[in-house]
Amino acid sequence: MNKPYVLLADLDANYLVPLEDKLTEELYDQIELEIITDKHYFDTFFSTPRKVDTLIVSADLFSQDLLRHNVTDFFILTETSDDIRSSDNITRIFKYSSTKEIYNQILYKNKEILSVQFSHKETQVIVVTSAIGGSGKTTVSLALSDSLARSHKRVLYVNTDVIQGFSFYLQNKSTLPNEIVNVFNGNEELLYSDIVPYLRNEDFTYLPPLSRSVFSLGLDSNVYNRIINAAKAAKAFDYIIVDSDMCFDDAKTKMINDADKVIITVLQDAYSTHKTECFLRSVDCRNNEKFIFVCNKFRRDLDNDYMMSEVGRKCIITEYIDDVPLHKIHSLDSFTELLGIRNLAYIFS
Repeated sequence: MNKPYVLLADLDANYLVPLEDKLTEELYDQIELEIITDKHYFDTFFSTPRKVDTLIVSADLFSQDLLRHNVTDFFILTETSDDIRSSDNITRIFKYSSTKEIYNQILYKNKEILSVQFSHKETQVIVVTSAIGGSGKTTVSLALSDSLARSHKRVLYVNTDVIQGFSFYLQNKSTLPNEIVNVFNGNEELLYSDIVPYLRNEDFTYLPPLSRSVFSLGLDSNVYNRIINAAKAAKAFDYIIVDSDMCFDDAKTKMINDADKVIITVLQDAYSTHKTECFLRSVDCRNNEKFIFVCNKFRRDLDNDYMMSEVGRKCIITEYIDDVPLHKIHSLDSFTELLGIRNLAYIFS
């Protein structure tokens, strides 16, 4: 049986090296790989009819003439992230995405050709928290969920705020019915299977918001820990993103202790920095593999008080996410497309 023929074409030979290495390392015995970095040779190659299973080509080499060839799937490497549109057999990828993300997209689209069986690792729980309100932990949580889902990961988003308004960024803004209280208070072993009918999906899966606060519905603060543990035990997701409430009680402590990763969102101003210092007196963040600090709403034209502080020197920022002016916030896409969110997703994907 012939191996799938994969052609990688870009005039920048240095750019292709990491992608070539990744394809060779992961699929060395499953594909026939050819590299073209010369435009004259590329034009000559396609001057006669060609059959290619997967053509990964830079935007400056792509033309409509290529559509006349027998190409199963096109992947066009574009230099702008503003125009990432796809069709049935044409997928546009931001050229400066990580090698891992480009590889994941190629592999996912070609899973049938390559007879790839995706193996899912144990579910990771990622808790997103902050020491201060208004730091954007909800938009970071939702955008991270969306970004991971776009990388073909199975994601469950769970919001634990006392008053839940995250549906503002979603298409379906309705709340859970009050009957959900009976489900949450029901059989622990059946908890996940009982909540599945209430879950919704908009790229990623999410538990819809409660109509009222947990306490006004007669639920205790540990209800979310039970939901998270049940969903993790079901192994139905690659990631559970937990958008945690700002309160710091026993339930929150357990949530942080049990999490695989904890993202702490900070702002660059002096007050946020002070609040973060106070918060960290109660949390041991010395494990820099588990605790990830993200500076959200970052503006390069303002002083970075966090970076100049003692806590900033101890807890190094992993990623900066640019501030999005209010008039540019139209949907969740306004945040998902930010480079800082994409970079954050790369850490996990």
